[in-house]
Amino acid sequence: MKKFSLALLVLALLGGACAIVMRGPAPVWLSAKTATDDGAYYGYGCAEAKIDNATFKRQTADERARVNLAQNLHDELMKTIDDERLVRQAIEAALPKFKIVARHQDQEGNLCSRARLAKSKVEEAVYVVLHPKPGKG
Repeated sequence: MKKFSLALLVLALLGGACAIVMRGPAPVWLSAKTATDDGAYYGYGCAEAKIDNATFKRQTADERARVNLAQNLHDELMKTIDDERLVRQAIEAALPKFKIVARHQDQEGNLCSRARLAKSKVEEAVYVVLHPKPGKG
């Protein structure tokens, strides 16, 4: 019974991991690649087909999406906060709260990831950076 439960758990985990990667026609988010919408900031990253280790390919695409998200956040925040140091602090505070919300693998085997960070999380981080508690500055 223990072996059956373990096998079932492994299958469920593998099935869940596979369900994350979309195949088929490219989704709209991949062609549009918007940096922001009403409720979130986005980043995009792709890993080349030549990376034949599936885990490393996923991690590469996800990390590139995170880096792109940070760049997009930087560009957006610099429009309102004219202080590079404060912008970097806000990004460092908010970025750990991002999520990979979609992945797509094309016919050639390239894998692309889409990172999302809610604007509310960024606004919280900006507020904390701009209004430090006494003794924390």
